[in-house]
Amino acid sequence: MTEASHQSAHVLLDALSAFDDLTNPNPDPAIRLALRRLEDIGAVSLLIDDEAQTTSVDVQPLLHAALELLAATTAARMREDPTLTGEGIIQELRAVIDLAASD
Repeated sequence: MTEASHQSAHVLLDALSAFDDLTNPNPDPAIRLALRRLEDIGAVSLLIDDEAQTTSVDVQPLLHAALELLAATTAARMREDPTLTGEGIIQELRAVIDLAASD
């Protein structure tokens, strides 16, 4: 894991913790502040080539961090409950995502 991915994972957890802060009636500023750090740590970078008139965005460190967090969470859940499978956990996560998208 690169240092940018390592730090990205912590930034994602910082953003997640803003959701868990029940004392904060408006977590959006805290979430935005955490996510703004992604550019500072090199998790997201923008390259503008004026000569070729192209723009590219590199989010590889961020994606790597997200996958590492998902893999670690899946492994932890499987250790807690050996009857669970990776596919079963992925199905649970998909259901959570679908539920959140329908709100």
